Amino acid sequence: AKPNDGIDDRVAIQAAIDATEPGGTHAGMALFVPPGVYDVSGPIVLKAHTHLFGIPYGQSQLHATDTWTDSLKANAWVIETVDEAAATTAIEYVWPTWKEPPGSTGVWMSQVRWRVGKNSVMRGVRGQTHATRCEDLPRQMWRVEGHGGGRWYTWMEEIAQAKKCRNPAYMHPDFRKLYITGTTQPLTVYGPNAEHGGNATEGGPANPFIEIVNASNLRFFGIKAETNGTMVVLRNS
Repeated sequence: AKPNDGIDDRVAIQAAIDATEPGGTHAGMALFVPPGVYDVSGPIVLKAHTHLFGIPYGQSQLHATDTWTDSLKANAWVIETVDEAAATTAIEYVWPTWKEPPGSTGVWMSQVRWRVGKNSVMRGVRGQTHATRCEDLPRQMWRVEGHGGGRWYTWMEEIAQAKKCRNPAYMHPDFRKLYITGTTQPLTVYGPNAEHGGNATEGGPANPFIEIVNASNLRFFGIKAETNGTMVVLRNS
């Protein structure tokens, strides 16, 4: 895989990840993502023993191609994991990104779908969220389900809204920055930061940033957000 060349790197990156699994040619090894933007035409799937790491502050990016992004009719995520309770998956400082011009609407692409258990780790993974993105669809930027759990460090999801996106017509009530559903695996989130979104004082509803449904064994330390609405909603949890 070569960064910044506009060529689809999905097959090469996925093959490298698969090779670090037991029985693979590089079993047990960590996989480094050098600085740059790597185009992918479908989700990158982290396996049970994957350790993927890059350079902090968005220098290592997995970028969904425009063709993939434009084709979506339902929620999709740039990064996904297998669904396994005993997984030791780790990802550090690799950012999922895509093109979403200012004031865009009708974009279904999202960041991460997480389904690995209590022994997994996420550190410093933050979507390169371009300014002035809309919340007009019921997409979930991060979704935790199945056996999702583990330890998350410095989780952040930020969307800086344009005034057009503050219009209630562009604010779907089911848009969420983080949606956790059904898991009973221990999940600890250190320093979660859900930034910017619907703001009632600027003409749009302040929808909840985080929703937790039918889940247990969750711990959040030091939560922060910028909103004048509800930060977290708990339902049967």
